[in-house]
Amino acid sequence: MKALSEIFVSLRKGRGDKDELFERAQRLFEAGRYEESTKWFTSALNAGYDPGIVHVSRGVSWLMARQIQRAVEDFGSALRVNARDASACYYRGTAHILREDYGRAESDFTGALEINPEHRAAMFARGLCCFHLGRREEAACDLRQALGNGLSAIYGVADTYDWKQRVGEVIELLEGARRSRVVEITDTEMNTLRDWLRAA
Repeated sequence: MKALSEIFVSLRKGRGDKDELFERAQRLFEAGRYEESTKWFTSALNAGYDPGIVHVSRGVSWLMARQIQRAVEDFGSALRVNARDASACYYRGTAHILREDYGRAESDFTGALEINPEHRAAMFARGLCCFHLGRREEAACDLRQALGNGLSAIYGVADTYDWKQRVGEVIELLEGARRSRVVEITDTEMNTLRDWLRAA
């Protein structure tokens, strides 16, 4: 990996600057400096880096910085570049969850699943939305399918919004729905959710 001083020298020379700008933005994101990373993603975009990739990446930075409207705009721009970008649909859905707009969020998660039916995080997140929309059987179906391959679906959702509180709410609703026989979900599936919540 290049030292920062080498990167700045190569930037001044104009050698591969769009790639280096994007890499700089990624490093800032990984360091938790989300708003600062957005500036570098913008510079990479202006220098000619792939707009679909930049809009999703910058959108996630805005999402993590809780600049929800900016995030939604970037994910929309990514989808205008590539309407089949499952990541852009998924992350825009998470932005809508932060606004508590579960109808739009569900629509985006459904879009992500139409593009990639194996997108477990989108399936789990759509299940959360269905619960908030009062459609418990659909929610339980999505959650069962998402958990079929372990906890990776939950971890995907956990990276993007206040998951612990929301999963806790879903567990509570699922328990009530199981007792009243509104939904069928196994003890193993419930225990997986509970164990993960306790470990988080």
